[in-house]
Amino acid sequence: MARMDVAPTKSNHLRLKRELEIVSEGYEHLDQKRKILTMELMRYLESAKRIQGESLEKLGKAYKSLKRALLRNGQKKIKEKSLDIEYNHAIEVKAVQVVGLRIPTVFFKPDEFRVRYSLAQTSATFDEAMKHFLECLDVIARLAEIENAVLILASEVKRTQRRVNALEQIFMPSYQETIKFIEETLEGKEQETFYILKMVKNRITRETEGE
Repeated sequence: MARMDVAPTKSNHLRLKRELEIVSEGYEHLDQKRKILTMELMRYLESAKRIQGESLEKLGKAYKSLKRALLRNGQKKIKEKSLDIEYNHAIEVKAVQVVGLRIPTVFFKPDEFRVRYSLAQTSATFDEAMKHFLECLDVIARLAEIENAVLILASEVKRTQRRVNALEQIFMPSYQETIKFIEETLEGKEQETFYILKMVKNRITRETEGE
């Protein structure tokens, strides 16, 4: 790891030690955030798996009823009648805070199902298919919310992991190596100064005794 280009002085030694403490605290906070984000991501993934299964089940039922309606009424009539149908669904998107992130939450309120045609115009299979597809809308809205949350959390986990790795593998080792270098340099200078002072003292002592 590359050492910082700083002079090996006591002031720099104290400054770098203080900065390392700050960097270490930042690392601890980021690592804790990464762990919490990962736990939240796993929770959302579990919900996504459950809702995906629910949506596949409901969509499967809806498409089966649509197939029956097509066989009973014909594709042309189904298409014509579908164009005349209008529902007023309500949907609202709000944001909730999850580990400092704004996660959109979808509130979906479907319009009430109503039988649109008499049996003289279409068979009951048409309204049955329409009812099943309407039942799919709520689970699709929930699935969209969960999958969007998963994307946001996964992106933040990846970004936080990169910052944790940078602190752990680059910045902190660089500080530690530089501090160690300064300590060794200062220790060498202290020993050198000690030997010089000892030599000077011995010389003075010999000169004094000679007089």
